[in-house]
Amino acid sequence: MELNQRWIVIAGLLAIGLTGCFDGEEEAAKQATPGSAVAVIDLDEVAKRLGRDKSMENALTTRQEELNQNLVTMQEGLREQLTKRQEELGEAASEEDQQKLMQLQQEAGNRVSAAIEDAQVKLQEERKKMVAQFREEVQPHVRKAASDMGADLVVTRNDNVIFHHTPEINITDAVVSSMIKERPDGGEANAKPAPTIPDLDTALKEES
Repeated sequence: MELNQRWIVIAGLLAIGLTGCFDGEEEAAKQATPGSAVAVIDLDEVAKRLGRDKSMENALTTRQEELNQNLVTMQEGLREQLTKRQEELGEAASEEDQQKLMQLQQEAGNRVSAAIEDAQVKLQEERKKMVAQFREEVQPHVRKAASDMGADLVVTRNDNVIFHHTPEINITDAVVSSMIKERPDGGEANAKPAPTIPDLDTALKEES
C-alpha cells in the first residue's frame, strides 16, 4: 500500500460571507418596535469597496497553500519511513514482519487523513476569525452612521431578511467614507511553525 498525495479541497471556504443581521440576531429585524428607525448596510459592498474582500481571500489562499505544503512535507516524511522499513525487511520478510508493515502503512494513512481534517478546521477557523475582525472593525463606523440618521437598529442587506428598503436608510456609503478616513494599517502575519512528521513506530506503541 502506498500513500497517495492529497491536498485540501474545501469548496466555498474562500468566499467571504458577511451578511446577516449586524448584531447577530436576524429576529431583531422582525421584532423592531413600530416607529423605530432602521438602517441598512451592505457589508459585502463595504468590504469590496475597501478592497478587504480580496485581501481576505488572498490571505486565506496563502494560508491554504501553507497547510497544503505542510501536508506534502508530512506525507513525504511518512513515505520515507515506510520505504526505509521495507528496505530493512527485504524480500525475505516473515509473515509477522509483513503484518507489522501493513500496520505502519495503515497508521500512516490514518495520520494523513487526520492531518487533512485538522487543516480543514484550521482554514475554517481562519476564515471565521477574519470575518469577525472585519465586522468588529466596522462596528464603530456603523454606530456613528446610524446615530447620525437617528436609527435604532442596523441590519445587513440580506434578501432572506429584507425584501425592500428605500435608499435613504442605506448607510453603506457613509460607513465606507468613514472607514477610508481612518483606514488602519494591516498587521504582519504571525510566523508559522515548521510541520512535524510523526514517527510511525512511536505512534503504534502509544496506541497499543
